Amino acid sequence: MDGLKIRSLRGLSNVSSTHLQLKPRPSRCLTIALWLLHLLALLPVFLLSLPVWATLVWCLALLLHGLSQIRRYKRQLALTTVSYGAGGWRLAYTDGTHVPAQLASWFAHPRLCILRFVHPRCSLALPYDALTAEEHRRLRVLLRLQDPRQPAAEAEP
Repeated sequence: MDGLKIRSLRGLSNVSSTHLQLKPRPSRCLTIALWLLHLLALLPVFLLSLPVWATLVWCLALLLHGLSQIRRYKRQLALTTVSYGAGGWRLAYTDGTHVPAQLASWFAHPRLCILRFVHPRCSLALPYDALTAEEHRRLRVLLRLQDPRQPAAEAEP
């Protein structure tokens, strides 16, 4: 263990003193991925020999599902701000309401962060293009240092 150096996280270990405010933007990557998956779902129509009526039903169902998903995705953009501070997580919506939220679990990757809240029950996918690079990095650091089972006020090193 002579060559092994351990970095001190002394300055970052007190998560309760950290303040983070995120304003997610619409993600171009999620929209493209959604449409590519729907186009991929059309592939069996051309590979299978189906009757014309089944092909039309399949295509219509995929089109309606794609449009409903896009509408649902745009409705989720009613969430304007996700913030973390001494009072814990808070979600702000376009109608001006601010709701305290309890983080149940999370996934942090350099290209995608997923936050799952219990109260209110919702999940939030934040790809790398929905936030600035610095906001995305700070969110990943905060999530890795925070114990999701503890409220922010009780998180002590």
